[in-house]
Amino acid sequence: MSGGARPRRATLLVQNLPVPLDRRVWSEACALRDAGWRVSIVAHRGEGQRWHEELEGIECCRYPAPPQARGAAGYALEFGWCWIASLLWCLRLLVTRGIDVLHACNPPDTFFAIALLLRPFRVRFLFDQHDLCPELLRAKLGAKAEGSFFLRAILWLEQRTYRAARVVLSPNESYAEIARTRGGKTAEDVFVVRSAPPRDRFTPPVPDATRDARWRRGRRQLVGYIGVMGRQDGVELLLEAAAALVHGDGGGAPRPDVGFVLIGDGDEFAALRAQATRLRLDDHVEFTGRVHDLATIGAALGACDVCACPDPKNAFNDLSSMNKIVEYMALGRPVAGFDLKESVRTLAGGGVLSADGRPAALAAALRELLDDEPRRTALGRQNRQRFEAELCWERQVVALLAAYERALA
Repeated sequence: MSGGARPRRATLLVQNLPVPLDRRVWSEACALRDAGWRVSIVAHRGEGQRWHEELEGIECCRYPAPPQARGAAGYALEFGWCWIASLLWCLRLLVTRGIDVLHACNPPDTFFAIALLLRPFRVRFLFDQHDLCPELLRAKLGAKAEGSFFLRAILWLEQRTYRAARVVLSPNESYAEIARTRGGKTAEDVFVVRSAPPRDRFTPPVPDATRDARWRRGRRQLVGYIGVMGRQDGVELLLEAAAALVHGDGGGAPRPDVGFVLIGDGDEFAALRAQATRLRLDDHVEFTGRVHDLATIGAALGACDVCACPDPKNAFNDLSSMNKIVEYMALGRPVAGFDLKESVRTLAGGGVLSADGRPAALAAALRELLDDEPRRTALGRQNRQRFEAELCWERQVVALLAAYERALA
């Protein structure tokens, strides 16, 4: 960029998480900043965060977190609250510094309306599709979703978002194919930008007996999990698999020497802890809650022999890329889970993925890896090599910057 040129200006909208907790959005913002863009992010305020600040060269514009959504009316209130707050921040940014590209992340698929309001000011709209909202509704409601008002409304919003977007960012090829078919976008306007940590954020740990002992808590082997603990995330299946392993339920010798560390939080957190108690797993399962410190996450998962991805097979999970898998691969860990379409593509043979969606099958996959140390070592090395060669964030930046150039063209 020449010395007298005005920096290009990007505003990112995200509703699900505050920043920098949303690591995908923060990584995108940092990549744009490093490429010479002036970047602002509009998101709800996390506990203890300032309303308006510059953080690592990125302007953070925050608004009060919406009320906890419950039911259709609750979600409507949440979406409306965040939409109005985001619009007000966008208008302020438009006046004070200008906006060249409005980069909106879903869910929900409502920010296209802000883009349409800003279009007369030559603001280009880039849609960063984090979730397939129609498939997510189908996964939550099952057969009740088909033909419902809510599904029709969500499909309408998604279609309007695709139509308004100059460019679409997709986290994997399955999402990109839907953008090209259901969304009607041309191949030139769809870019695959995977969610992945930078190459050096998570690295295979150096053996450390003291560190590992803290997480193993006297157990000879350890299974790890990181992620959201909601209804569609399958953690309850992992707990049932843990009971089958530890107690020998459903066949197989008991494995009292196996422990589990579960990192994360979500709507089902309390119910999952109660389930662990019912399954007599309190001495075997550690719930850490949400952990923000990357060193602690790396140490906990690095102490594990196998990492689990228990997300069940459904219309949403089958097409979605699980961030946890890429993080496990970065740490050089083999993975046990179910054979979701995008999990198979991402892992490329770096674990055991069962076609049987029952907890007993997940327990068998875990047992298969726990019983074969040479295979675990080989798969872990393979996963780290694939992460470095294809999946790490540094490999995604090229597509991200190309998408921005396409949006401006």
